[in-house]
Amino acid sequence: TFCFYRTATSDNFKPVSAPPPRENISIIPFNLKRHKQKHHQHYKYYQKEMTQPPQASSPPFTTYQTLTVQTHPQSPTTLHVTLQRPKKRNAMNSQMFRDISHLFSHLDQSPTHRCVLLTGAGPSFCGGIDTSDPTLINYVTRDDADVARRILSFRPQITDMQRAISSLEKCPLPVVVAIRGWCIGAGVDLVCAADVRLCDDTAVFSIREVRVGLAADVGTLQRFPKIVGGGSRVRELCLTGEDFDASEAERIGFVSRVCRMGSLEEEAVKICERVGTCSPVAVAVTKESLVFSRDCSVEEGLEHVKNINAGVLLTNDLMVGKGANFEP
Repeated sequence: TFCFYRTATSDNFKPVSAPPPRENISIIPFNLKRHKQKHHQHYKYYQKEMTQPPQASSPPFTTYQTLTVQTHPQSPTTLHVTLQRPKKRNAMNSQMFRDISHLFSHLDQSPTHRCVLLTGAGPSFCGGIDTSDPTLINYVTRDDADVARRILSFRPQITDMQRAISSLEKCPLPVVVAIRGWCIGAGVDLVCAADVRLCDDTAVFSIREVRVGLAADVGTLQRFPKIVGGGSRVRELCLTGEDFDASEAERIGFVSRVCRMGSLEEEAVKICERVGTCSPVAVAVTKESLVFSRDCSVEEGLEHVKNINAGVLLTNDLMVGKGANFEP
Protein backbone atom coordinates (compact mmCIF):
# COMPACT_ATOMS: atom_id res chain seq x y z
CA THR A 1 0.00 0.00 0.00
CA PHE A 2 1.33 3.40 -0.95
CA CYS A 3 0.86 6.56 1.05
CA PHE A 4 1.35 10.05 -0.33
CA TYR A 5 3.18 12.65 1.70
CA ARG A 6 4.67 16.08 1.36
CA THR A 7 8.05 16.83 2.89
CA ALA A 8 8.81 19.96 4.86
CA THR A 9 11.10 21.17 2.08
CA SER A 10 9.08 20.20 -0.99
CA ASP A 11 5.58 20.80 -2.34
CA ASN A 12 5.65 17.66 -4.53
CA PHE A 13 3.84 14.46 -3.66
CA LYS A 14 6.05 11.39 -3.37
CA PRO A 15 4.79 7.77 -3.15
CA VAL A 16 6.60 5.46 -0.75
CA SER A 17 5.93 2.03 0.73
CA ALA A 18 6.59 3.32 4.26
CA PRO A 19 6.26 6.88 5.61
CA PRO A 20 9.38 8.92 6.34
CA PRO A 21 10.22 10.11 9.88
CA ARG A 22 7.21 11.89 11.39
CA GLU A 23 9.06 15.12 12.09
CA ASN A 24 9.70 15.67 8.35
CA ILE A 25 6.15 15.36 7.08
CA SER A 26 2.69 16.73 7.35
CA ILE A 27 -0.06 14.25 6.54
CA ILE A 28 -2.63 15.58 4.08
CA PRO A 29 -5.75 13.96 2.64
CA PHE A 30 -5.29 12.26 -0.75
CA ASN A 31 -7.95 13.11 -3.29
CA LEU A 32 -8.03 10.26 -5.85
CA LYS A 33 -10.37 12.07 -8.22
CA ARG A 34 -8.15 15.16 -8.29
CA HIS A 35 -5.05 13.01 -8.78
CA LYS A 36 -6.63 11.25 -11.78
CA GLN A 37 -7.57 14.59 -13.33
CA LYS A 38 -4.03 15.87 -12.92
CA HIS A 39 -2.34 12.70 -14.13
CA HIS A 40 -4.97 11.38 -16.50
CA GLN A 41 -2.41 10.45 -19.16
CA HIS A 42 -1.02 7.76 -16.85
CA TYR A 43 -4.36 5.98 -16.45
CA LYS A 44 -4.95 3.37 -19.16
CA TYR A 45 -8.33 2.27 -20.35
CA TYR A 46 -8.05 -1.47 -20.88
CA GLN A 47 -10.93 -2.46 -18.57
CA LYS A 48 -13.71 -3.19 -21.07
CA GLU A 49 -16.74 -5.46 -20.71
CA MET A 50 -17.09 -8.02 -23.51
CA THR A 51 -20.86 -7.93 -23.16
CA GLN A 52 -21.01 -4.14 -23.63
CA PRO A 53 -19.06 -3.06 -26.73
CA PRO A 54 -17.90 0.56 -26.51
CA GLN A 55 -19.88 3.26 -28.26
CA ALA A 56 -18.49 5.36 -31.07
CA SER A 57 -16.68 8.51 -30.03
CA SER A 58 -14.01 10.82 -31.33
CA PRO A 59 -10.54 9.32 -30.94
CA PRO A 60 -8.28 11.13 -28.47
CA PHE A 61 -5.64 11.97 -31.07
CA THR A 62 -4.29 15.11 -32.61
CA THR A 63 -4.91 16.18 -36.20
CA TYR A 64 -2.27 14.85 -38.57
CA GLN A 65 -1.01 16.47 -41.76
CA THR A 66 -0.73 13.24 -43.78
CA LEU A 67 -3.31 10.97 -42.11
CA THR A 68 -7.02 11.05 -41.44
CA VAL A 69 -8.05 9.29 -38.23
CA GLN A 70 -11.67 8.59 -37.35
CA THR A 71 -13.99 5.95 -36.00
CA HIS A 72 -15.33 3.91 -38.90
CA PRO A 73 -19.01 4.80 -39.49
CA GLN A 74 -20.01 1.14 -39.89
CA SER A 75 -17.98 -0.16 -36.94
CA PRO A 76 -17.76 1.80 -33.65
CA THR A 77 -14.88 -0.37 -32.40
CA THR A 78 -12.76 0.16 -35.53
CA LEU A 79 -10.35 3.08 -35.91
CA HIS A 80 -10.04 3.98 -39.59
CA VAL A 81 -6.64 5.42 -40.54
CA THR A 82 -6.12 6.68 -44.10
CA LEU A 83 -2.88 7.69 -45.79
CA GLN A 84 -3.86 11.11 -47.07
CA ARG A 85 -1.53 12.21 -49.89
CA PRO A 86 -3.51 11.07 -52.95
CA LYS A 87 -1.85 13.53 -55.36
CA LYS A 88 1.48 11.86 -54.53
CA ARG A 89 -0.02 8.34 -54.58
CA ASN A 90 0.37 8.48 -50.78
CA ALA A 91 4.16 8.47 -51.08
CA MET A 92 5.76 8.64 -47.66
CA ASN A 93 7.58 11.85 -46.80
CA SER A 94 9.24 12.81 -43.50
CA GLN A 95 5.97 14.16 -42.09
CA MET A 96 4.10 10.94 -42.83
CA PHE A 97 6.77 8.89 -41.08
CA ARG A 98 6.42 11.15 -38.04
CA ASP A 99 2.62 11.01 -38.13
CA ILE A 100 2.53 7.21 -38.36
CA SER A 101 5.04 6.84 -35.54
CA HIS A 102 3.13 9.17 -33.23
CA LEU A 103 -0.31 7.73 -33.97
CA PHE A 104 0.46 4.04 -33.59
CA SER A 105 2.63 4.67 -30.54
CA HIS A 106 -0.39 6.19 -28.75
CA LEU A 107 -3.19 3.85 -29.76
CA ASP A 108 -3.11 2.16 -26.36
CA GLN A 109 -4.76 5.33 -25.04
CA SER A 110 -7.93 4.82 -27.10
CA PRO A 111 -10.76 3.72 -24.77
CA THR A 112 -13.19 2.71 -27.53
CA HIS A 113 -11.31 0.97 -30.31
CA ARG A 114 -10.42 -2.71 -30.65
CA CYS A 115 -8.89 -2.80 -34.15
CA VAL A 116 -7.32 -0.50 -36.75
CA LEU A 117 -8.24 -0.39 -40.44
CA LEU A 118 -5.49 1.12 -42.60
CA THR A 119 -6.25 2.32 -46.14
CA GLY A 120 -4.88 4.74 -48.71
CA ALA A 121 -6.74 7.69 -50.21
CA GLY A 122 -7.18 7.69 -53.98
CA PRO A 123 -6.50 4.90 -56.47
CA SER A 124 -3.21 3.73 -54.91
CA PHE A 125 -2.34 2.53 -51.44
CA CYS A 126 1.25 3.84 -51.30
CA GLY A 127 3.76 4.86 -53.95
CA GLY A 128 6.83 4.29 -51.77
CA ILE A 129 9.14 6.97 -50.40
CA ASP A 130 8.63 10.51 -51.66
CA THR A 131 11.99 11.21 -53.32
CA SER A 132 10.99 14.84 -53.88
CA ASP A 133 11.12 15.47 -50.13
CA PRO A 134 14.50 17.18 -49.58
CA THR A 135 14.59 16.19 -45.92
CA LEU A 136 14.69 12.52 -46.90
CA ILE A 137 17.55 12.78 -49.40
CA ASN A 138 19.43 15.72 -47.92
CA TYR A 139 22.28 13.47 -46.83
CA VAL A 140 22.96 12.61 -50.52
CA THR A 141 22.99 16.14 -51.91
CA ARG A 142 24.62 18.20 -49.18
CA ASP A 143 28.28 19.01 -49.56
CA ASP A 144 29.09 20.52 -46.17
CA ALA A 145 30.73 17.39 -44.78
CA ASP A 146 32.77 14.44 -45.94
CA VAL A 147 31.23 11.08 -46.83
CA ALA A 148 31.73 9.47 -43.43
CA ARG A 149 30.07 12.33 -41.58
CA ARG A 150 27.16 12.40 -44.01
CA ILE A 151 26.61 8.68 -43.51
CA LEU A 152 26.72 8.96 -39.74
CA SER A 153 24.35 11.92 -39.79
CA PHE A 154 21.77 9.90 -41.74
CA ARG A 155 21.70 6.91 -39.39
CA PRO A 156 19.35 8.57 -36.84
CA GLN A 157 16.92 9.36 -39.67
CA ILE A 158 16.88 5.70 -40.79
CA THR A 159 16.27 4.72 -37.17
CA ASP A 160 13.27 7.07 -36.98
CA MET A 161 11.85 5.65 -40.22
CA GLN A 162 12.31 2.08 -38.96
CA ARG A 163 10.63 3.02 -35.69
CA ALA A 164 7.64 4.43 -37.58
CA ILE A 165 7.11 1.19 -39.53
CA SER A 166 7.63 -0.97 -36.42
CA SER A 167 5.04 1.06 -34.50
CA LEU A 168 2.30 -0.89 -36.34
CA GLU A 169 3.78 -4.14 -35.11
CA LYS A 170 4.19 -2.89 -31.53
CA CYS A 171 0.71 -1.37 -31.38
CA PRO A 172 -1.49 -3.49 -29.04
CA LEU A 173 -4.44 -3.19 -31.43
CA PRO A 174 -4.45 -5.49 -34.47
CA VAL A 175 -3.92 -3.64 -37.76
CA VAL A 176 -5.90 -4.75 -40.81
CA VAL A 177 -4.75 -3.17 -44.07
CA ALA A 178 -6.86 -2.90 -47.23
CA ILE A 179 -4.70 -2.46 -50.34
CA ARG A 180 -5.75 -1.29 -53.77
CA GLY A 181 -3.66 -0.05 -56.67
CA TRP A 182 0.08 0.44 -56.28
CA CYS A 183 1.84 -0.70 -53.13
CA ILE A 184 5.55 -0.35 -53.75
CA GLY A 185 8.76 0.25 -51.81
CA ALA A 186 7.97 1.77 -48.42
CA GLY A 187 4.34 0.73 -48.94
CA VAL A 188 5.42 -2.91 -48.79
CA ASP A 189 7.48 -2.09 -45.67
CA LEU A 190 4.35 -0.64 -44.08
CA VAL A 191 1.96 -3.49 -44.84
CA CYS A 192 4.53 -6.11 -43.78
CA ALA A 193 4.25 -4.68 -40.25
CA ALA A 194 0.44 -5.06 -40.25
CA ASP A 195 -1.35 -8.12 -38.89
CA VAL A 196 -3.83 -8.89 -41.67
CA ARG A 197 -3.56 -7.87 -45.33
CA LEU A 198 -6.37 -7.82 -47.90
CA CYS A 199 -6.29 -6.46 -51.44
CA ASP A 200 -8.49 -6.18 -54.50
CA ASP A 201 -7.59 -7.28 -58.02
CA THR A 202 -6.15 -3.85 -58.89
CA ALA A 203 -3.31 -4.23 -56.39
CA VAL A 204 0.28 -4.35 -57.67
CA PHE A 205 3.22 -4.88 -55.32
CA SER A 206 6.92 -4.26 -55.77
CA ILE A 207 9.97 -4.32 -53.53
CA ARG A 208 11.22 -1.49 -55.71
CA GLU A 209 14.23 -0.20 -53.76
CA VAL A 210 16.82 -2.30 -55.59
CA ARG A 211 15.75 -0.76 -58.90
CA VAL A 212 16.55 2.75 -57.68
CA GLY A 213 19.91 1.89 -56.15
CA LEU A 214 18.87 1.14 -52.58
CA ALA A 215 18.48 -1.83 -50.28
CA ALA A 216 15.14 -1.86 -48.47
CA ASP A 217 16.11 -0.75 -44.96
CA VAL A 218 12.92 -0.21 -42.97
CA GLY A 219 11.54 -3.73 -42.67
CA THR A 220 10.70 -5.56 -45.89
CA LEU A 221 13.86 -7.68 -46.09
CA GLN A 222 13.37 -8.73 -42.48
CA ARG A 223 9.59 -9.30 -42.41
CA PHE A 224 8.60 -10.30 -45.96
CA PRO A 225 10.53 -13.63 -45.98
CA LYS A 226 9.07 -14.52 -42.57
CA ILE A 227 5.56 -13.86 -43.84
CA VAL A 228 5.79 -15.87 -47.07
CA GLY A 229 8.95 -17.97 -46.61
CA GLY A 230 12.48 -17.31 -47.79
CA GLY A 231 12.44 -19.42 -50.95
CA SER A 232 13.70 -18.77 -54.44
CA ARG A 233 10.72 -16.69 -55.61
CA VAL A 234 10.94 -14.38 -52.60
CA ARG A 235 14.62 -13.76 -53.24
CA GLU A 236 13.86 -13.13 -56.90
CA LEU A 237 11.28 -10.49 -56.01
CA CYS A 238 13.68 -8.80 -53.58
CA LEU A 239 16.72 -8.94 -55.87
CA THR A 240 15.01 -7.77 -59.08
CA GLY A 241 12.33 -5.36 -57.85
CA GLU A 242 9.85 -7.19 -60.10
CA ASP A 243 6.18 -6.28 -59.84
CA PHE A 244 3.79 -8.98 -58.64
CA ASP A 245 0.02 -8.82 -58.80
CA ALA A 246 -2.81 -9.60 -56.40
CA SER A 247 -3.18 -13.23 -57.46
CA GLU A 248 0.49 -13.97 -56.80
CA ALA A 249 0.34 -12.11 -53.49
CA GLU A 250 -2.51 -14.42 -52.46
CA ARG A 251 -0.74 -17.52 -53.77
CA ILE A 252 2.41 -16.92 -51.74
CA GLY A 253 0.42 -15.98 -48.63
CA PHE A 254 1.25 -12.29 -48.51
CA VAL A 255 -2.47 -11.37 -48.43
CA SER A 256 -5.33 -13.33 -46.89
CA ARG A 257 -7.56 -12.97 -49.91
CA VAL A 258 -8.26 -10.95 -53.04
CA CYS A 259 -11.60 -9.13 -52.84
CA ARG A 260 -13.85 -8.02 -55.66
CA MET A 261 -13.43 -4.41 -56.71
CA GLY A 262 -15.70 -2.28 -54.55
CA SER A 263 -15.97 -4.79 -51.69
CA LEU A 264 -12.45 -4.46 -50.26
CA GLU A 265 -13.22 -2.09 -47.39
CA GLU A 266 -16.41 -3.96 -46.52
CA GLU A 267 -14.50 -7.24 -46.17
CA ALA A 268 -11.79 -5.56 -44.11
CA VAL A 269 -14.35 -4.02 -41.75
CA LYS A 270 -15.91 -7.46 -41.19
CA ILE A 271 -12.55 -8.74 -39.96
CA CYS A 272 -12.18 -5.72 -37.68
CA GLU A 273 -15.65 -6.30 -36.25
CA ARG A 274 -14.89 -9.96 -35.55
CA VAL A 275 -11.76 -8.89 -33.70
CA GLY A 276 -13.89 -6.37 -31.78
CA THR A 277 -16.17 -9.10 -30.42
CA CYS A 278 -13.23 -10.82 -28.69
CA SER A 279 -11.66 -9.96 -25.37
CA PRO A 280 -9.26 -7.00 -25.85
CA VAL A 281 -6.93 -8.58 -23.30
CA ALA A 282 -6.81 -11.89 -25.18
CA VAL A 283 -6.34 -10.12 -28.53
CA ALA A 284 -3.47 -7.95 -27.25
CA VAL A 285 -1.68 -10.93 -25.68
CA THR A 286 -2.20 -13.05 -28.80
CA LYS A 287 -0.69 -10.36 -31.02
CA GLU A 288 2.26 -9.84 -28.69
CA SER A 289 2.92 -13.59 -28.55
CA LEU A 290 2.73 -13.98 -32.34
CA VAL A 291 5.25 -11.18 -32.88
CA PHE A 292 7.58 -12.46 -30.16
CA SER A 293 7.43 -16.09 -31.31
CA ARG A 294 8.28 -15.16 -34.90
CA ASP A 295 11.82 -14.23 -33.87
CA CYS A 296 12.61 -16.94 -31.33
CA SER A 297 12.46 -20.68 -30.70
CA VAL A 298 9.27 -22.58 -29.81
CA GLU A 299 10.49 -23.04 -26.24
CA GLU A 300 11.19 -19.33 -25.84
CA GLY A 301 7.76 -18.52 -27.25
CA LEU A 302 6.08 -20.93 -24.85
CA GLU A 303 7.92 -19.42 -21.90
CA HIS A 304 6.93 -15.92 -23.02
CA VAL A 305 3.20 -16.65 -23.35
CA LYS A 306 3.21 -18.67 -20.12
CA ASN A 307 4.53 -15.70 -18.16
CA ILE A 308 1.96 -13.36 -19.70
CA ASN A 309 -1.02 -15.70 -19.31
CA ALA A 310 -0.15 -16.38 -15.67
CA GLY A 311 -1.32 -12.83 -15.05
CA VAL A 312 -3.93 -12.06 -17.69
CA LEU A 313 -5.94 -15.26 -17.14
CA LEU A 314 -7.23 -13.47 -14.05
CA THR A 315 -9.22 -11.14 -16.30
CA ASN A 316 -13.02 -11.13 -15.98
CA ASP A 317 -13.20 -11.52 -19.76
CA LEU A 318 -12.40 -15.21 -19.36
CA MET A 319 -15.45 -15.81 -17.22
CA VAL A 320 -17.68 -13.67 -19.47
CA GLY A 321 -16.62 -15.61 -22.55
CA LYS A 322 -16.58 -19.04 -20.90
CA GLY A 323 -20.17 -19.91 -21.60
CA ALA A 324 -20.59 -17.90 -24.79
CA ASN A 325 -17.56 -18.41 -27.00
CA PHE A 326 -16.98 -22.17 -26.70
CA GLU A 327 -20.43 -23.34 -27.69
CA PRO A 328 -20.82 -24.97 -31.12
